[in-house]
Amino acid sequence: FQQKDDFYWEYLSEIYLYLNQYRPQQEWQAIAIFARRSYEPEPRSHVQEMLDCQRIRRVYLEDLLERETDSFAIGIIQLILSSESQAVTKARQLGERIEQESDTEIQEQVLELIETVLVYKFPKLGRQEIEAMFTYSDLKQTRVYQEAREEGEQRGEERGEQRGLKLGEQRGLKLGEERGLVKGQATMLLRMLSRKFGQITPSLRGKVNKLSVKQLENLAEALFDLETIADLDNWLKTKGKDN
Repeated sequence: FQQKDDFYWEYLSEIYLYLNQYRPQQEWQAIAIFARRSYEPEPRSHVQEMLDCQRIRRVYLEDLLERETDSFAIGIIQLILSSESQAVTKARQLGERIEQESDTEIQEQVLELIETVLVYKFPKLGRQEIEAMFTYSDLKQTRVYQEAREEGEQRGEERGEQRGLKLGEQRGLKLGEERGLVKGQATMLLRMLSRKFGQITPSLRGKVNKLSVKQLENLAEALFDLETIADLDNWLKTKGKDN
């Protein structure tokens, strides 16, 4: 999504490499996608003939900004290209629309895409501004979280049944639910941390997995204020040491 002066030279190389390798017999057309028209490099005299005959077709994502559509894919593109002030409204609208989607897998995928865009688009945004667009509680509706919670509940139920006591069963269910809650939050947080900082070391993963429910929620709230992996390590040392 940035301007690259030698784009067409590299693009032509890829096109001819493909043609030489696969040698298609049918008509072909290449698509060049730019976030904005201003990102397309100039001069273009060396490819102008291919552009004029539509052998290379150009697509500008900024043309989708004002389009009204029910497509979640276009909605995500609009969120990526929108300004900070517009992104607040766009993220909220996407969140409201995805609540009406009956396919839980699509819900999870769109929520995670929104989450990823916001983490990268607003790395220094404050907690209240982030919550206005996409709250951490929304993540609890994703399949990853729900499956982890259900697994914990099932384990708790099995332990309660083995004891044969109603009280034991209730305690087992509660314990299983709590463990499922912790596992679901830890799994989602580790995914968010990996997207923001890259690979998370086994040591840091271990520390996150040992956090309590409250500490995981606190870390989720602090995530957008953490700028480096060192900040994360320091947070875990100072605020995540007491379980």
